[in-house]
Amino acid sequence: MRESRNAVTEYVLTARDLVSKRKFPDMFCQSNYPLDVHGWKLSLPEADQDENGDPWYEIPFGCLVVKGLDNLLVAGRCLGADFAAQSSLRVQQSARSSGEAAGIGAAIAFAEKKPARLVDGAGVRGIMIKNGAIYAGM
Repeated sequence: MRESRNAVTEYVLTARDLVSKRKFPDMFCQSNYPLDVHGWKLSLPEADQDENGDPWYEIPFGCLVVKGLDNLLVAGRCLGADFAAQSSLRVQQSARSSGEAAGIGAAIAFAEKKPARLVDGAGVRGIMIKNGAIYAGM
């Protein structure tokens, strides 16, 4: 199944974010997988162009933090994204990365005795780097 419900999260990634190659301070994943929407025509003429010319977009930790709940993180296909953005995010690399980020975020929240919604996504990325993640431009 390609599409079902998505959680409403602190940040909902959009197709405009993807085609604009948007960057986020709390990013945990970079991807350049294209929009994979069958039978739809997307028109995003106002999409910003990436100032750096980088060929990737980023997924922020805010897409994992469920809005209105202190301790619920989501990952994989149910992270916060609109229909078109989800068509790019549902691939294995992004799903795996979001699961790792959510797990690290939950562990940080537990260790620091604070709500998961207050975990710093940049700190999650730092742990992912220590664990071997490699990010372009860093």
